Formats: sequence, structure tokens, C-alpha cells
Amino acid sequence: LLLPRVLTMACIQGYFVARDSIASRFGEAGVGALNLGWTIQQVPETILGTAIAIALLPTLSEFITAGNHASFVETTNRALRVMLALSLPVAAILAVSIRPLVATFFGFEAGQLNLVTWCTWAFLVGLAGETWLETAVRAFYANQNTRTPLIAAFCQAVAFFLLAKLLSTWIGLAGIPLAASLTFTIQAVIL
Repeated sequence: LLLPRVLTMACIQGYFVARDSIASRFGEAGVGALNLGWTIQQVPETILGTAIAIALLPTLSEFITAGNHASFVETTNRALRVMLALSLPVAAILAVSIRPLVATFFGFEAGQLNLVTWCTWAFLVGLAGETWLETAVRAFYANQNTRTPLIAAFCQAVAFFLLAKLLSTWIGLAGIPLAASLTFTIQAVIL
């Protein structure tokens, strides 16, 4: 069970290396805007996705151990519905308020402010998908299945690299976080 988790982490790290490598074509300002946009999106993702999924894992594992598959499915689906109900309004509120917040806290010039805003918006497109991914992966872990999340993480990393290269060529820097949002959301839905 440990090796697939380690390989999954390698896929995730591969995603970050590819993301920053592609962003480096847009210079230091592009890499900075991309990372700040990701960091902003990670606040609600961590609170809604990671925290709920980590708290949920022992309960899901207990259901599997007890052979109570109906409660496992019901609890997982309820968690996904709650994450969706919370993440969509949070994403909308952040999308509306991100530009004035970044302007107030960082005092960026207009060009850098635009880059951060667009990157954050593109990451927020995938907020619900990323919160779902947290629960989906842990549902597989509760079932003692680490291979499926590994395969999904590998496919996501490859798909991200290809899509990010394509979208960043077409729409610029914001294509990178948009590719991340799309591929993480597809990964969550498939899992």
C-alpha cells in the first residue's frame, strides 16, 4: 500500500514541476501570479476539501471494515453534496472579490494584478472538483485501494501537461490553471 502512495505523490510533484516549468515561459511575474492564484484557491480547498476528507476517512474505513457498503456510499455522497454546496458559493464570492483583495493586500501594478486575478479565476473554476478529489481518493484508500488513485494521478499529470501546453499557447498564462482545474475535476469525477 505504501509504494502506490509514494508514486501518487511523485505524480503530484510532477504536476507542480510541469506547471511551474510551463509558467516560466511567462517570466518571473507569470510564475509568481500562478503560484499566488493557486495559494489563494488552496485556502477554501483545504478548509472544505482536505479537512472534511481527512475527518471522513476513519468513518469510511469503519463502514468498509463492518461491511456496511450502503452507509459508505451514502456518507461519501453526502460529503460530496456538502462540498459542492459550499464550494460553488465560495468560488463565486472569491471570484468577485479577488481583484480588490489582491490590490489592497499586495499593491500590484495593473499588469501583475491582472495576471493574479486571471490565474485565481481559472483555479477557482476547479474548486468543487478539487474538493471532490480529496474525498474520492480517500474513499479508495478506505477500501485499501491505492492503485486506482495512482493511475488517476498519473493520467491527470500527463493530461495536465498536454492541456496546459495547448491552453497556455492559446490564451496565455491563465491556460495553465484552467488546465489544472479541468484535469483535476475530470480526475475527481472519474474516481
